[in-house]
Amino acid sequence: METIRTLASNFDDIRVLLLFYWVEACFIAYAGIGLLGVKTETRNIIKIGILHGLAVFLVRGFYKSFGIPFGTHTLVLVFVMAYLISKFTFLPGGISLTASLLGIVTLILGESLLMPLFYKLLAMPVEQIWANPWTHVLAGYVGDALLIFVVLLVALTNFSLLRLRG
Repeated sequence: METIRTLASNFDDIRVLLLFYWVEACFIAYAGIGLLGVKTETRNIIKIGILHGLAVFLVRGFYKSFGIPFGTHTLVLVFVMAYLISKFTFLPGGISLTASLLGIVTLILGESLLMPLFYKLLAMPVEQIWANPWTHVLAGYVGDALLIFVVLLVALTNFSLLRLRG
């Protein structure tokens, strides 16, 4: 029983999964697919988002539990997203991987630009921000600002980098 408690303590708060991870995954999928000029139904984006959000929650928890360096979790999640895009949109593997990479690179760029400013503004230790589910969710959405901008750009103007189909 103690082993289960120890394992569970390494997972993020369930509120982060419910309020953030799956929504962020929807943004990643929509942005990546949209930047390729592909149209898909909202229900497919939601399915991808829910499953990828759960994957983020599980991968992060297992990485913490087993002491695996966090840098590789992004690579794992890129492939999970590509698989889900392929499964729900029926796009070929290479196009799905490209969509996954576009979405995740957009996320990483936004986080790289905005998170240092957010940390400075909050004037709290980073560990404290991520330990509280509410500041974790807030920080997550701040980091998603560029991704949200791209989602709105694609949704409102049909902007795309390519026109693969649609």
